[in-house]
Amino acid sequence: GPKCLIHSYKLIKPDIIPIYDIKSGVRIMRGKILYERTALKDNNNNNGFPNATVQIIPENNALGVAGVGKKIHHGHVSCFKDIFLEIKQTNRSRGQDCIFLRQVLKHYGPVDSTMIFAKVPLTYYFPSDDPYNVKYEK
Repeated sequence: GPKCLIHSYKLIKPDIIPIYDIKSGVRIMRGKILYERTALKDNNNNNGFPNATVQIIPENNALGVAGVGKKIHHGHVSCFKDIFLEIKQTNRSRGQDCIFLRQVLKHYGPVDSTMIFAKVPLTYYFPSDDPYNVKYEK
C-alpha cells in the first residue's frame, strides 16, 4: 500500500458546516502520476518525463504536489510512522507540509506505493487570519 495518503478539502465559512455525500465513490491518483505531474510542473513541462525530477524549493512554500485540478490538503497527510522517522519536517512556520510531501516523492521516486491522493474532501478547511490566507476571502 501507499506510504502516505493525501486528500482534498472543502473550504467553508465559520458558521456553515456542509454535508458531503461520498456514495458516488472516491477517485484516486497514485504515486507515479503524482510524481510525474509534480516534476513536470517543476520543470515547466520543458524536459518531459523521465528527465524531470521533483524539486525541493524551500523559498516557495506555495509549491505543493501537483494533482488533477482539485484542492489537495497538504497539511492533513496520513503516513506510516516509519516515513516520519526517515523524512523530517522542517521547522518553518508555513509551507513545511508541502516541502515534506515533496521530500517523500523525491525520496521514494515515481512509484505507485509512494503516495495516494483520494479525490474526496475529507477535511473542512476554515483558513486562519494569517495574511497569506487573504486569497481565500473571495
